[in-house]
Amino acid sequence: LVAVSKAEVRQLLALGVPGDRIERIPNPLHLEEFEELPARGTFRAAWGLGPAPIVAYLGQVTPRKGVDRLVAAFAEGLEDATLVIAGAARGMALPRGPGVLTTGTLEGRDRLALLVDADVLVYPSTHEVFGLVPLEGLLCGAPAVVGDDCGCGELISEAGAGLTVGSSVAE
Repeated sequence: LVAVSKAEVRQLLALGVPGDRIERIPNPLHLEEFEELPARGTFRAAWGLGPAPIVAYLGQVTPRKGVDRLVAAFAEGLEDATLVIAGAARGMALPRGPGVLTTGTLEGRDRLALLVDADVLVYPSTHEVFGLVPLEGLLCGAPAVVGDDCGCGELISEAGAGLTVGSSVAE
């Protein structure tokens, strides 16, 4: 079996798959996409946002992704920032709250513009085998905050390229 992260290897081992039957091969990134990034301020201008910090989430909005917890945490102390949720809701309504902007799915240069303008990218998913979005955010200059139990968290921790939080904090 192919696993994309140590987190997925742990999940497969927990299911009883013998370790010698698992090969870890990380997901690839298409680095060419990040060679010419949109100018900083492009996303802010397109969405009419001022200079307040942008906290961004990019991805599907499902119960497992933890976006509802992010919105609740945001409401408890980040009133001077804008939380941008960019993604389609699947299996739940889009979380709403003060200072929350939902954009729907962003693709191509629009997606990159958000990542370039993000003051921090938060990926609150737990038990995620791998998440490319935090790595893409780092390539765009956005610091990342991710759960320490997900595949991208292990890479961000190993590289010292962001902040990881315990899954008990994310839950």
